[in-house]
Amino acid sequence: MKRSNYDAPRLLAMKYRGLFPNDPEPPRSETLRVLKRGPEYTTVLLVRTESDTEPKRWHLLTERLPASWVQGFEGAMRYTPMELEWLQGFRDLPSIQQSGST
Repeated sequence: MKRSNYDAPRLLAMKYRGLFPNDPEPPRSETLRVLKRGPEYTTVLLVRTESDTEPKRWHLLTERLPASWVQGFEGAMRYTPMELEWLQGFRDLPSIQQSGST
């Protein structure tokens, strides 16, 4: 009987590596709602803060988000602090992951 390459227990135990494998911070999860999608930036609300006096909003680069993130979309996102900085435009990808760079 041929075994599948899929080894569920091993995959579940793998460490989250993300876009920045050397990021020492553990990944975090947030539920976000898209408030506005613009050509350059998309504004999202952190759902857990929506009842706060000043709900927390992030401005993320639209080109780095899935096209399905349109106004009103709500979903979960898993990220590390370095990935969030990249989504906000404050950090570039590590050079080994950039394509077409010289």
